[in-house]
Amino acid sequence: MNRLSIVFLFALFFTNVFCFGQLNMKVDSLELVLEKTEPGKEKLKLYLGLAAAYLNNDPNKALEYAMQAYELSKDIDSEEEILHSTIKLAEAYNNLSEFALANNFALMAQDYALEAGDPIKIGQVKILLANLHLTLYDLETSMGLFYESLKLFEEIESKQGISTALNGIGIIYHEQNNFDKALECFLKCYDINKEIGNHAVMSATLNNIASAYSRDKQFEKSIRYYMEAIEMNKKFDNKYLEATGYYNLGESYMDLGNHEEAIKYFYKAIQISSELEDPESTTNIKTSIAEYYLGINELDSSIMYANEAFSMADQYQFKQFVARAAAILHHSYEKNGNFEDAYKFAIIQSNMKDSLKIEQSIQQIANLDLKYRIEKEEQQRQMVREKEKSRQIILGVILFSIFIIIVIALIARQRITVKNMKLEKSKVEGKLELRNKELALNVMTLLKKNDMLTSISEELIDLKKSAVKSETKDAINRISKKIKKSSESEIWKEFELRFKEVHAEFYETLTRDYPDLSPGDQRLCALLRLNMSSKEISELTGQSINALEKARYRLRKKLQISDPSVNLVNYLSGL
Repeated sequence: MNRLSIVFLFALFFTNVFCFGQLNMKVDSLELVLEKTEPGKEKLKLYLGLAAAYLNNDPNKALEYAMQAYELSKDIDSEEEILHSTIKLAEAYNNLSEFALANNFALMAQDYALEAGDPIKIGQVKILLANLHLTLYDLETSMGLFYESLKLFEEIESKQGISTALNGIGIIYHEQNNFDKALECFLKCYDINKEIGNHAVMSATLNNIASAYSRDKQFEKSIRYYMEAIEMNKKFDNKYLEATGYYNLGESYMDLGNHEEAIKYFYKAIQISSELEDPESTTNIKTSIAEYYLGINELDSSIMYANEAFSMADQYQFKQFVARAAAILHHSYEKNGNFEDAYKFAIIQSNMKDSLKIEQSIQQIANLDLKYRIEKEEQQRQMVREKEKSRQIILGVILFSIFIIIVIALIARQRITVKNMKLEKSKVEGKLELRNKELALNVMTLLKKNDMLTSISEELIDLKKSAVKSETKDAINRISKKIKKSSESEIWKEFELRFKEVHAEFYETLTRDYPDLSPGDQRLCALLRLNMSSKEISELTGQSINALEKARYRLRKKLQISDPSVNLVNYLSGL
């Protein structure tokens, strides 16, 4: 499906729909008032109004005003306006295909809505999340959210909410090629908006109805509804939807084989689209006109429009239209006998199709990843909400029990007990800090002792070199090894004995939770627990820095620390 035919299948949020003709007048008046308004709730409402006005036509502008509304709502500490601004931010980011940011603000809005307990706001956020999942083509999740919002709006008899939910459900049936169900939803949506007099949504819904008939190959009916939508858009000066209607009408006539009517409406669409300075729509229509002329073998006209479409598509990086225009130029030049240009555009078409396939694959992977992260984040938020709810219930029961049972005397005693516990804790922490300092000093003493014994061993080795008799050399060698082995053994026995005296629980935790750790691993854990550097450990153990780094890496794996941002020393200190 092309953008023009589905634009309003995806643009209906639980907000007002603004059109280009109305937009300029509305924006001009709002921005004029905005300049003269001091920061406060009135200015905040203007920001939100501008964000809504720009949402479907200039999402970057909508994002700018929504962000200003969000910052101002935080400054004046208005939770209701924070909710409104986070919804607008999520909608703007969704329209900009920044789905992760859209999801973050949507979930933030959901938290505020649930806290407020307002069913309208909760339903509004469900619509927002449903549209986000729909954009990611997660139809099952989107359908579930739309039905949840529909049930909610039906309970409170919100007609605008019901129509928006029905429209979303109709879109999903439309995407699943279940056109009977889609039409049922769209027609109900149209009737509701006709009843409440929402002409902008009525015209968009007529477009949806026509699209469903067109996809179901009932072109006479689709033409009738497109005509009705065009007349309504002309009446209310909705130029953008008028251009959309003309284009879709031309497509329907092309499907019927009535090329003369088709080109007539294509020209009407291109005229309005050019006036609105909408490059994507203009490129799309010019490409369709070029295809029309190629179909009737008017090659000069086909080449002219295809070149214009190609140039515009290349300028604005509309890759799908670059590929379409290149294909038309390839076939037109081939029919014209210009094989050099035909070959050139055949290559461009091929390269662009490959590029689009790669981008599509990357986008699908990115969407799957984002879908997973969205689901995971929602589960975590749900768990937090449930825990918080349980905590509040438990806390309420405890506080009520305390209010009934505990008397002033016990409260006073409790205060004294708490004070004593803090003093005791302070004393224990002081003692532990002192013993840690003593242990660190002991390690340094052991280090010096090890250095001295190593020095003696090295002197014996030098003496061995100057010895004449082999018996003397053997004796010196035995003594050197004995000193080295004895020093290492005594050093580690003494160190482990003193460390366990201070940090008995640390060793117990290590052996209980990580039984696969070797004595060497436990020793390294103890040294790291003392916050010793790799250099200090190297000097104490005789290992190289490189060997120590490898040992630390193996230790992280045994401790199951997969996150590289987790500091090993901090992790061990927390055991």
